[in-house]
Amino acid sequence: MKRNKILASVSTVALALGALATFGGNHVDAATKSITPALPYRYKTDTAYFLDKSTSAHYKGVWNSATNAWKKNGFAWKAAANHSKTTLSSYSDNSASGLNVAGYDKVQYNKTTGKIISSEVRLNRAAFKKYGYNTAERTNVAEHELGHALGLDHNLKGSVSVMNPANRYYSIQGCDVKGMKKIYSTVASFDSVSDNAGDIVTVVNYTPAVKSAVTAVKTSYNAKTKSLTITGKAKGASKVAVSYNAKALKPVKVSKKGQFKTTVKFTGYKDFTLTGLNAKGAAVTKAYVLAKDSYAAAKPTLLKADRTKKGLTFTTDAKKKTTLKFYYKNKLVKKTRLTKDKQKVFFSAKSLKGKKGSFKVVASAAGKKSSQAAQFKIIGVGQATVTNY
Repeated sequence: MKRNKILASVSTVALALGALATFGGNHVDAATKSITPALPYRYKTDTAYFLDKSTSAHYKGVWNSATNAWKKNGFAWKAAANHSKTTLSSYSDNSASGLNVAGYDKVQYNKTTGKIISSEVRLNRAAFKKYGYNTAERTNVAEHELGHALGLDHNLKGSVSVMNPANRYYSIQGCDVKGMKKIYSTVASFDSVSDNAGDIVTVVNYTPAVKSAVTAVKTSYNAKTKSLTITGKAKGASKVAVSYNAKALKPVKVSKKGQFKTTVKFTGYKDFTLTGLNAKGAAVTKAYVLAKDSYAAAKPTLLKADRTKKGLTFTTDAKKKTTLKFYYKNKLVKKTRLTKDKQKVFFSAKSLKGKKGSFKVVASAAGKKSSQAAQFKIIGVGQATVTNY
């Protein structure tokens, strides 16, 4: 009698690559379940055979590393000579939808007993190449798929776990070992139970491809040296190409922890771009644009000016802790550190005597380059100006 296969997806992660980029490539601040949960199927014991059908030495090495990693942590994957219900291989799907998947595990099991009947575990070479996965990251995905094959479900989104739903950067963790040992704390007794056709279920667990990204970028400006220090993360990249105003600067190396730091001298208020590169110099991330709003204080905008016989009051959009410097004919005439947003700045009638035209106003803030200059007109007594946005 032919078995009926019910195709279902119990752990499909349908995340667009753009969403994965904002997700930060497995950001570690999220919670992690202390014991990775289980799927409804398993092998009889914590020993299972596999047949590696890979045709390349590289992927044979990846699977060998992944199976050995599980073996060191208590689950004995053993190589079969000619046949096994669990097969390991790779494939290449570079279609738009195919590149969303780094790998998958397709399992057929008895839904009544949880007995695994067959398991097909595969890695997508095209996604690995497209998004610059190195050998260690490919092995992490292989360990993830083997985790599904032995019965582990996903840990939480963003978790530090090999069973992170979109894993790229983590190998087997303590929570994963605990989950595996919980499943195999007993020996299953389903050998004597027949596999009825109506009990056979097929499930597919997909692992989405994670695109490398430049993230967590921070800046600090040194006014004395006129230099900007840029730090950030670029997991999946070997170095970061830096450019200012479309002119290439010296690239910076990425540490083993995926972090980078560089200090550059520059003039003006143009955009920086940061692009992650692999060891061969090919781009593996989208360009991260660092605009002037990120490294320089915001140019002050005049909201209201009101002049009476007593003096002239300016109200700007400047934020708390910003320092406003007023220049008249290139001479500093007033410096005010704001203690609240949109704080008023007052010039007495005496201080305005003989002054015509405009003040040049520059904003500064801690760790930021001073803003571009704004012009605030010195209006006459009885006049007022208001800007509505």
